[in-house]
Amino acid sequence: MRHERHKGFTLLELVVVMTLIGMMLSFTLPRLQDSLFSGGQKKLFRSMILTIKGLRESSVVDQRAGILHVDIDSDSLWTSHEAMTEEELAKEKENRVRLSGELSIVDVTYPGKGVLSQGEAEIGFYKKGYSDYAIIHLAEGDDRYHSLLIEPFLPGIKLVDGYLQME
Repeated sequence: MRHERHKGFTLLELVVVMTLIGMMLSFTLPRLQDSLFSGGQKKLFRSMILTIKGLRESSVVDQRAGILHVDIDSDSLWTSHEAMTEEELAKEKENRVRLSGELSIVDVTYPGKGVLSQGEAEIGFYKKGYSDYAIIHLAEGDDRYHSLLIEPFLPGIKLVDGYLQME
């Protein structure tokens, strides 16, 4: 009596292949997401996000409230905290993150509170790790928008392609 071999894959083989595919996707998807923006813009978005995350972390670690200043008129961001002297404030303002090229700040939206489209908007970051709820809208040329979403209780900052509107 001959035993016929069943042709097919074992469960172990399928699990190994699925694990390898999952690992490859986890490395390639972030790269695809980063490739949506050109080199200079990618660096600028990363700098803005790191500035905001750094302010959130320093507010908790140093136990002092911080403020993200969004200067809409000069298309720039800078940070401060409650214990800064006038000299330190001036130095931070000098070292601000400046948007360049075709990228500009359109407005800052405080969901439930309103929209500020000129002057300087302030977004608070507090000692307990939360922040004000805000969306920074950026324009690339005349027809493309990006939104930086700062949520009160989430540590990450979301970069959304398009003009994000909240009720």
